[in-house]
Amino acid sequence: MNIHGYIENSQFTNETLKELQKHDLPESWFNDHIRYNLKKNNILDDLSERLVIEWGGGTGQWVQSKDKDVVELKGKKSIGDFQSFSHVDLDFNDLKILTKLPDTNLTWVKALSSVNGVYLIKDKISGKLYVGSAYGDRGIYGRWQTYAINGHGGKKKTARFGPN
Repeated sequence: MNIHGYIENSQFTNETLKELQKHDLPESWFNDHIRYNLKKNNILDDLSERLVIEWGGGTGQWVQSKDKDVVELKGKKSIGDFQSFSHVDLDFNDLKILTKLPDTNLTWVKALSSVNGVYLIKDKISGKLYVGSAYGDRGIYGRWQTYAINGHGGKKKTARFGPN
């Protein structure tokens, strides 16, 4: 973000103050503060959703005066962090990225490798469903690796679920 000027609280219009007061901010927040007019700077777009920084106790403040440690720089082909098993919804392209670049998608690999289970594959064209199961050393991740290789995991019933 680049700063393109600022405005002091005393310069806010009544309309702006009413809008700010809707957010249950502390009363002290309306005294002696400056609001910055920000404009997005695209110079770091390549790192968006990839750069992880340890902010420490200063997460609530926009202005930071101390150097921050870079915790991780995710690869360009990351499918994002694994959130929970109830939110797993991968398409075939994500599955291929996950299995071709496991180091870039480590949270997914660790989570899916740690469990055996039942999964559902849906043919997006016909709407047909296939229920499969995974068990073994690499859990669901190991089973899904075979799907990523050939689109059907060696099961004739699922041949239609692979890439067209």
